[in-house]
Amino acid sequence: MLALLSSGSNAQGQLASGSFEDSNIFQRCSFEGYPSGTLPTGTCRILNVAAGSNHTIILLELADANQNHFREIWGCGDGRKGQLGLQPQASSNGLTRLEVFKRIELPLDRLGLHEYIFKAVASTWETSYIVLVHKGPGVSDVIVTMGSNDFGDLGVEEGSSAHAKTRFTDGIYIPQIHFFASRISTAATIAIDHISTGQRHIVAHLSISHNNALTRKILIGWGTSRHGQLGNPSSPQSKPPAFFRLPKEISGLQLEDVPYLSSLGIHHSVFLHSSGRISTLGSDRKGQLQAGLITKHAQQIACTWNGTYVVTQNDGGWSVSSSGSNSHGQLGRGNEAGDNLVGDIPFAGVDTKATKIQLAAGSEHVLALIVQDELIENQPRSEVWAWGWNEHGNLGLGHTADVSVPARIWPPKDDGDWGDIQGIWGGCGTSWLSCEVEK
Repeated sequence: MLALLSSGSNAQGQLASGSFEDSNIFQRCSFEGYPSGTLPTGTCRILNVAAGSNHTIILLELADANQNHFREIWGCGDGRKGQLGLQPQASSNGLTRLEVFKRIELPLDRLGLHEYIFKAVASTWETSYIVLVHKGPGVSDVIVTMGSNDFGDLGVEEGSSAHAKTRFTDGIYIPQIHFFASRISTAATIAIDHISTGQRHIVAHLSISHNNALTRKILIGWGTSRHGQLGNPSSPQSKPPAFFRLPKEISGLQLEDVPYLSSLGIHHSVFLHSSGRISTLGSDRKGQLQAGLITKHAQQIACTWNGTYVVTQNDGGWSVSSSGSNSHGQLGRGNEAGDNLVGDIPFAGVDTKATKIQLAAGSEHVLALIVQDELIENQPRSEVWAWGWNEHGNLGLGHTADVSVPARIWPPKDDGDWGDIQGIWGGCGTSWLSCEVEK
């Protein structure tokens, strides 16, 4: 069976641990209506964990007794801005917060979306995003947004007729992205292939099809843009606006092929192309774009608030390069590693030829899932390593000191009945593991 574990900042209950206290060790998350520390009955996979400043939403895949699969969204933490899409009960101190996960019930019928199912979730600081896909072919995907709109996070224009049309019910909004397809044909449809979020800006990867044939792939974005993280103005004399409230097509990447993956910090955006090259936009004040100068062999990208991490693969195995702020050792190359410099992160004792790696970046810390190519008898195939900012115990090591080089954080030293790791995620001072357990 699966378990979801979390560690780190928890002032608003965003760890779903049943308390409002930070945790410097990984604890099992709890779900309303189920025994403490257990997932909802029938959970097959944890598809994603999206953590904002003080709230968390997750996407689960479940199966009923007849093995019919379906998906649910659960949320916890701070819901005062509507980022949980519901009205949590107020606690004794008057705050609206949930210390365990509660199922988010979206009014899909009233939104005219009853034929849609959940596809993906994401979060910015105080806003949540849910991508929906139609059950049948030939219908465009939809994104719904809920929460704060302080920096255009919702993707709608407040105080206008467009805003009135996109706000349907219960504080839920639907950014109008269909016009990107209507430029090609009124019959064209949109698939949202990928969505990524930074602290206050959003990028969505769209595939536009007409007559069941792919016509064009584009990137759109909205939210904060002062540093050019959503593309540069057409005129060199112009400055980017502070933020875009409505989705816009992203320019300025000098595209040879459209990126298929993106990762965002506070003031920068990084894009990975199928060719293995990288494109970057936004601020380089901390040297956070320098790792993006890698021109080939890139396999993965990840961004902290002010850093960039790139996994490359060649005949010698994999390696991870980093650049950006190192104020909390988050570059993973020791405290002496300075800003603005690119370098490889050391993984002591790890055979990079015999393992695979997957990164997950939090606000200013990084998790790495390292998986053995071959099964070792009576040993889990997977380990989790981590480094960086640890003020809230978000590295799960039992202390709150920052860690400047990768340290193994999972399995714990006592091992116990833990099995292989199925997923890792990083949030704002939080870390998340999906793990197989005996019971």
